[in-house]
Amino acid sequence: MPHYCFVHHVRPDRLAEYRARHREVWPEMLRALCDAGWRDDRLFLGEDGLLVRRGPT
Repeated sequence: MPHYCFVHHVRPDRLAEYRARHREVWPEMLRALCDAGWRDDRLFLGEDGLLVRRGPT
């Protein structure tokens, strides 16, 4: 299966909110990702707000 990488940017003044909202993933979201074939979704967030999402595997 091919791998994909998405690059986004979170505004520095919203980093704390982003982290808080992504601390726990909703079970419905996990099921939807699994049903779509995503097995090892990863998010990497830099201190400057650079957000890289890697998936699926």
